[in-house]
Amino acid sequence: MLKNGSMNAKETDPASGIQYALRVAVGTSIVWFGLRSFPGVNPLWAVIPVIVISETGFRGTISAFKSRLLNTAVGCAVALVFLALFGFTSWSILLAMTLSVLAGSYLISFHVSWKVAPVTVAIIMVPGFVNPGSNGALSAAFWRTGEVLLGGGVAVGVEWLLTGIERRYRPDEAVAETLNSGGNANEYETVRRHDTVKPEAQKAGGENT
Repeated sequence: MLKNGSMNAKETDPASGIQYALRVAVGTSIVWFGLRSFPGVNPLWAVIPVIVISETGFRGTISAFKSRLLNTAVGCAVALVFLALFGFTSWSILLAMTLSVLAGSYLISFHVSWKVAPVTVAIIMVPGFVNPGSNGALSAAFWRTGEVLLGGGVAVGVEWLLTGIERRYRPDEAVAETLNSGGNANEYETVRRHDTVKPEAQKAGGENT
């Protein structure tokens, strides 16, 4: 009970809300305005991974990125196999989504984004079922994976940059965030020594000169 209470307190922490908002604002701005410069490219599907993957902790961001990328790859692979074997039919779409859930849940060690796999299957297969004349499943699979790579890469880069800034100007809060996002005591001690010993060494060096 105490653990859940502390977790809820962390989730409603105003500072955490500001950190999330900053990461989402920076990441989505990079993706949105970057892709808008290319004619015919819709930045929406790359913006969504930035929002979903962004976390206030580098470990959490990396884990979310891996989970979403792997589940997207599973969804693409299952969709393409079912299209090659059975084509665009109602039962093949439903069966492919079911199989992608099982694959995402049991074959991948990152279970956070298992729902991404069936959603990816639907995105690839449903348009061909609704419009039988369309034949862009393979292209959609490549684009979907590329959008996750781009959005996730931007989210990881933004998290790395902002975490470095926060550690520089607010080392105590950054260390606490490291522990909350899955770090251990040894990692805490390493960061704490880096933030306390380095300024002292610099001060001693200045006195010796």
